[in-house]
Amino acid sequence: LAQTGLPGSKHGVFDGGAIFDGEQRLAVLRRRKFVTIRFAPGEHIFSASYSGKHPAKNSHLSLTLEPEKNYFVRAESESQGIVVVEFEKGRLDNVRCEDAHAELTKADALEKKHVSAAVIDRFLTSLPACH
Repeated sequence: LAQTGLPGSKHGVFDGGAIFDGEQRLAVLRRRKFVTIRFAPGEHIFSASYSGKHPAKNSHLSLTLEPEKNYFVRAESESQGIVVVEFEKGRLDNVRCEDAHAELTKADALEKKHVSAAVIDRFLTSLPACH
């Protein structure tokens, strides 16, 4: 059952929103696309924001990234309210590599034009393999 766009849905498509690392915008996500970016090890606070101009205050995922490890994060949309008044926010979940690959079998890499210039040198066009 497709729940995208229905009020009260916890698993909608996060399309057109931006992903942030702290205050740094990383990319604007598109339907059936994935983005792969290399990060320095250490503490990172990611967020999924429909604003696109600043990180969301209600959608944080804190991860301490370890050297030589791959992390897979799913972006989804959550909505609350009724049809007349609906509040939508992004949500990020850390997922297993196998789950990410299974969910992205029909997805392609995000186009470079949707990736922020500040991270374009760390942008990859493929998903890391599962080990």
